[in-house]
Amino acid sequence: MSWTGTDFDSCGPDEQAVYGFDFIDILASGELIADYTFAIEVVEGMDPAISTRLAPSGELDSTIVTWLVGPLAAGVTYRLTATVTTLRPQTLELWAHLACAAPR
Repeated sequence: MSWTGTDFDSCGPDEQAVYGFDFIDILASGELIADYTFAIEVVEGMDPAISTRLAPSGELDSTIVTWLVGPLAAGVTYRLTATVTTLRPQTLELWAHLACAAPR
């Protein structure tokens, strides 16, 4: 599993936003994405409703996988992971953290 090197900007509770990963830098030349999934997990804090945090499906645009995420639980840090399978087939993953700020 590869970290993107940069985490997402934090969000506020009750926000929904589209988050994505671009696989262009880790795909071989000419390699195409055949399938993709998106996952969310808690890395700090507690979220008993985590199974409700991802939209039912995402989108693939060439090398970019996006998904609607949220609303999230305040004070929780999540790991978003996109996994793609290429036509070769090869499985590649990218992940980044997303912190949901506590209300002010």
